[in-house]
Formats: sequence, structure tokens, C-alpha cells
Amino acid sequence: MPVFADILRLSLVEVSELTRTRVLLESVVIQEAGALLKPADVALLHKNVDEAEQFYKQGEVELRVAANLDFHMKLARVAASPVLELNVGAVLKLLSYYLEAIPPTAEMVEGTLAGHRQLIELMATGQVLEAVALNRQHIETVSRKLILCAEEDADKGLPARHLFDDGGIDEKAV
Repeated sequence: MPVFADILRLSLVEVSELTRTRVLLESVVIQEAGALLKPADVALLHKNVDEAEQFYKQGEVELRVAANLDFHMKLARVAASPVLELNVGAVLKLLSYYLEAIPPTAEMVEGTLAGHRQLIELMATGQVLEAVALNRQHIETVSRKLILCAEEDADKGLPARHLFDDGGIDEKAV
């Protein structure tokens, strides 16, 4: 399917809906992955975050974004459910369009890296419910910041405002 068709469909998905879906889906993924997590999985997740951090330090934005999104795919693989993995992939594809339209700030990137590290540690120590709560907070924070970035860009006359909840902060996203 052409990318243009995907972009048209994206315009029908508000940040609030994407946020809600990510929270619901990734909560299940973390619970399932937490029950199955092995030391090798922990090492693989840490390696992913290390790579994302290295890409960030090198200014490799596209590679860093891909690594950050792949973190969530790796969690879905640990959950050992192909259906969950397919759904996470679809949601991350939508998120990637937003991240292309409104690049994350340094604060958001650094928060994501730290959050991913903390999520791994919580899961590795069996604190799965705490990991779910942390992930929810992270997703909602990123959502709010993406919307604010979009509004700032719109105030400067830059495009992409139409992608974000009719151009304003949607309180359902927070």
C-alpha cells in the first residue's frame, strides 16, 4: 500500500487515540513479557537502549528513533504472542509518522532512554505492575510533549498542526 494512503489514514487517528491504544496494548505486552523475561532478554533490551543512546550521541536521529521503536517490538517478542507483536508493530508505525512530523526534543529523547532503562530494571526484578505504570506515564508524557511541540511549530507557521487533535491539546491524551 502506498505511503500516501497510510498518511491519509493517519490523519484520522488523533494523538489521544494513539496514546490510549499504546497504553492498553503495551500494558498487556509488559505483563506478558514480564512473566516470560529471561536474562538473555534483559541483555538484549539493554543492548537496544545502549545502541539508541549511541545513535543519539552521534546525532543519528533516524537510527535512534528506529532503535527506540524497536525496543517496544523486542518487548512484544518477549511476550511470545505473534498477534501482540503485529498489533504493536501497527501502532508503532502510526507513532513513527508523528515522530517524523514533529521530532522529539532532547528532553524527550533523554527521558525515553532513561525510561526504557528503568522499565527493564523493573521487569527484571519482577516489578511488572510498576513497569506498566512507568510505561503509561512515559507514553502520556511523550504524547503531551508531541502535542505541545506541534502547537509551537504551528505558532511559527510550520505544517503538521492538522495531525494533532484538531490543532489543540486534547485532554483525553493526558
